[in-house]
Amino acid sequence: MTNDELRGLSDKELVHYELGCERSLTNAVLRLRVQTLENTNQVRVLRRSIARARTEQRQRELAQGLPKSTLLHTHRQDFRPEAALQSGGASSGDFLSGVAAQMQAAED
Repeated sequence: MTNDELRGLSDKELVHYELGCERSLTNAVLRLRVQTLENTNQVRVLRRSIARARTEQRQRELAQGLPKSTLLHTHRQDFRPEAALQSGGASSGDFLSGVAAQMQAAED
């Protein structure tokens, strides 16, 4: 997602985008460690996406005169990991069971 697209998101959508990227990064790093990640550049792309989202969040907080991480703390409880997992390919609502299913599929 480009910087212009991030600027177009609401505060809540921006925080949810960051949390989804963090979840995807955790999954990608785990898959990298067990050598099932096909595109190793994905880790780098996700880290940069997280950094872009955090930078935009901080710019908004400064513009509104808010303390650091206020947007994150405000909108974190609304985040539903199921939406992030759908893009990651797992259909289960439980993150670890989705990762376990991917690892088992890779072994077969």
